[in-house]
Amino acid sequence: MNHHSLLNWVLLLIIALFWGSTFILIKMGLAVFSPYQVTALRVALAGICLFPFLIYHRNNIERTKLKYFLVIALSGHTISTLLLTTAQMHISSSVTGILNSLTPLSTLVLGALVFNAHFTKRRLIGVMLGLCGAVFLMMQKNYQTHDNQYPYALLVVLATVGYAISSNTIKTHLHSVSAVIINTVALCLVAPFAIIYLLSTNFVQQVSNSAAAQQAVGYVSLMAITGTAFSSILYYRLTQQTDPLFSSTVTYLLPIVALFWGFMDGEIITPYHLIGTLIILAGVYLVK
Repeated sequence: MNHHSLLNWVLLLIIALFWGSTFILIKMGLAVFSPYQVTALRVALAGICLFPFLIYHRNNIERTKLKYFLVIALSGHTISTLLLTTAQMHISSSVTGILNSLTPLSTLVLGALVFNAHFTKRRLIGVMLGLCGAVFLMMQKNYQTHDNQYPYALLVVLATVGYAISSNTIKTHLHSVSAVIINTVALCLVAPFAIIYLLSTNFVQQVSNSAAAQQAVGYVSLMAITGTAFSSILYYRLTQQTDPLFSSTVTYLLPIVALFWGFMDGEIITPYHLIGTLIILAGVYLVK
C-alpha cells in the first residue's frame, strides 16, 4: 500500500469516527428542539464556522459553478440532514446509522443511471444484497416505542440518495475545486436561510430560559463543527482523490460507531439489528 492510499484510509477512518458520532448528537439535540430546528442550527453553525474561509477564498470562487454548490448544499447538507433528523424522532440512532450504510449503494446506482459510472455484475449483486438488508431492518419493530418504523427508515434511505447526488456532483463537476471551497460555499449559501428560520421560531426563548436547551445547543455545535464543517471537507477531498463510491464506503464503518454510542446511551440492540447490519455490510463489501 503506497503513501497515497494509506492517507485515503486514514481519512476514511477519521470521517467515520466523526460522522458515526453524529447520530447520537442528533438524538441529544432532539431531546429539546424539533427536527427543523436541529437541522437549521447545524447548518447555521457550520456556515458561521466556515465564513472566514469564504472571505479568504472569495476571489477563487467560480461564479459559474454556484449551481453545483447549491446542489451540494441542498442534497448533501440541508435535505439529507432534515430527513435523518426527522427519522430519529421515531427510530433509534443506532438503526439510523445502520441504514445510512446504504449510501455506497445509492451512490453506485445513481452514478450508473445519471453520471455514467461503471456498473459491474459484482456491484449489482452487492446493491441487491444491501437493499435486502435495509428492507429487513425496516420491517422490524422499534423495540423502544413499538411503532412501525418503516416510513421513518425510508427517510434515511432517501437521505442516502441525497448524499449520492452530492458526491457524484463533486466528482463530475467540481473535481478541480478545493474541498475547502466546496464545503464553505455550499454551507454559506444556505446558512443565512437557516438563521432566519431559527429566529422565526421560539429558539432564542428556549435557549434563554432552559439549561437543557443550552446543553442541546452544545451537542449540535459539536456536531456542526466536527461532523459538518470540517469532516465534510475531508470527505470531499477524499472523493476527489479517489471516486464517489470509495469515499461513500465510509458508511461501512458508521453502523459500528453508531451502535456503540447507542449501546452506551442505553438503546436496545437486538439480534435483528446485528443480522441486518451484516447483510448490509456484505452487500457494500461487494460494491467496493
